[in-house]
Amino acid sequence: STTTSNTSAAITTSPPAGRASESSLAERAAAAGVSAAVAAGVQRRPSSVTRRVLVQTLDASANNASGDALCFLLASGKGPDAPRGELISDDLVGRCLPRLASALQHVDEPFCRALARLHTLCLRRCCVTDAGAAALAAALHAKALPALRSLDLRENLLGTRGVGSARGGSTAHAPVAAPSASIIRSDDSGTVTASGGRPPPAPSPETMRILAAFGFACAVQSLQRLQLDGNPRLPDAASYLLLRNLLQPTSAPQQLTLSGCGVGDEACRAVAKALLQGAPLSQLLVGDFVGDEGAAHLARAIGSARCGLRELALGSLVGNAGVIALAAALGGSVDAAADSGGHRAGDGGGGQSARPACSLRFLCLGGRYLGVNVRNPRIGSSCARSLHEALASNASLKALSLEGCALGDLGCSMLLLG
Repeated sequence: STTTSNTSAAITTSPPAGRASESSLAERAAAAGVSAAVAAGVQRRPSSVTRRVLVQTLDASANNASGDALCFLLASGKGPDAPRGELISDDLVGRCLPRLASALQHVDEPFCRALARLHTLCLRRCCVTDAGAAALAAALHAKALPALRSLDLRENLLGTRGVGSARGGSTAHAPVAAPSASIIRSDDSGTVTASGGRPPPAPSPETMRILAAFGFACAVQSLQRLQLDGNPRLPDAASYLLLRNLLQPTSAPQQLTLSGCGVGDEACRAVAKALLQGAPLSQLLVGDFVGDEGAAHLARAIGSARCGLRELALGSLVGNAGVIALAAALGGSVDAAADSGGHRAGDGGGGQSARPACSLRFLCLGGRYLGVNVRNPRIGSSCARSLHEALASNASLKALSLEGCALGDLGCSMLLLG
């Protein structure tokens, strides 16, 4: 190998013997369906510089029909022996994801080193399907993207079979939990329960398994931001499994957005369970099939002192009953002794004083949040008094957005005057 050195660094300008060359990367990219120019942009090799330049942000947005291929490329390089998690099994890959199986056979250490500093990956509007999600799960488990902290998969086709999937065959395995994930069973996933729209069709066993694997891989990666908005084929049942694996008690994205999907009340139930277990989720945007039941699930969580959620946006089927449940959580309090593991006041706890349980600072039930329009036209005047009473006793909430709701003059008066 030819090297250039100074007092602090040595740069390898040609690949070591026995490793994949630049041409092999181009061939692998072509086989996956990615142009050689894109692949070369990921792996930029220094020639006469004295410090290695590595890609930190990769934005491949609006590359229609190239998303899965790029995911296959990102999953390649670690070789067939690299870990990829229990859910992305040899049976699933071999029978249902032949192009991913081919990508996982390659070993390319220079390519892997080129991805070592990538912290932001945007594949918005790239037609990423279940096959691409499986490839990303394999890549994250194999530590092919060790520095990745932000993943944008907005406006894709999660929940659908991709071009990298085999037709016809179907794995007989039901979704299962990885060893250190929350217990998840296919019969505990639930179905879409919100009304007033057309939810996506029931997910296939492959979709359930792949999305569960993807969620757990993101938890292992310790992502800080995950954007899944605009995936209309992402069903509520599969979202439940994804979220139960994604939101671990000690590892969860700080920001999670799920608008414009088939996500509904069952997904909110999964989020609520995780928040009650201490998952460090700070910002949550969820819709569009979330109704009163989903709002009630989240209300039980934000009313607990263990919940660290700071910002919440819900839409678009929440009505008065859901708002009343949220108001009760906003105005609630927790006994200090009970929160610290002791007895409640009145039960021999020494008369500890109560303190506000809710730590929510921003609640959006209508308006613009993180670039998304939230609307709940079913919210009317009958919940305004409950909100007024909650705001009178709540010390944490700094902003409440109700744009586009049907409060009317009576509701606004009750909200302000009680």
